[in-house]
Amino acid sequence: MEQGFAEQVWQQAAPTFNSKILGPHFEDLARDFTRRNAHTLLPGGLPGPVGTTEVADQAARTKHGVDVIALAAGESPQAPRARIALLGEAKATAARRGTGDLERLERLERIRALLADQGYDIAATTLALY
Repeated sequence: MEQGFAEQVWQQAAPTFNSKILGPHFEDLARDFTRRNAHTLLPGGLPGPVGTTEVADQAARTKHGVDVIALAAGESPQAPRARIALLGEAKATAARRGTGDLERLERLERIRALLADQGYDIAATTLALY
């Protein structure tokens, strides 16, 4: 930087900045947006607790991270058969929407099915991309 290579330094640092700072900040913004505005979008009105979670996938021997999960109003995160109002994926990008977004929705559909298999009520779950 001191030698006048700020542009090159930024190009090298940009992927780390995007994944470690911009991405998590955007995910926080998506959860905050859900807390404040989901009542205007969700069929059930006001959501309950909003946060993030990981969902176990025994068949694939992995866990799927969920950027935004909102339970239905009145539900508790500890409830074994909680109603899930919303599952969301948050991606901070300036890229145009494309097939990657369809893949994200397919991933959310898989997660919704896994949650149903685990006993959660997903009958009115909305899928969201941020």
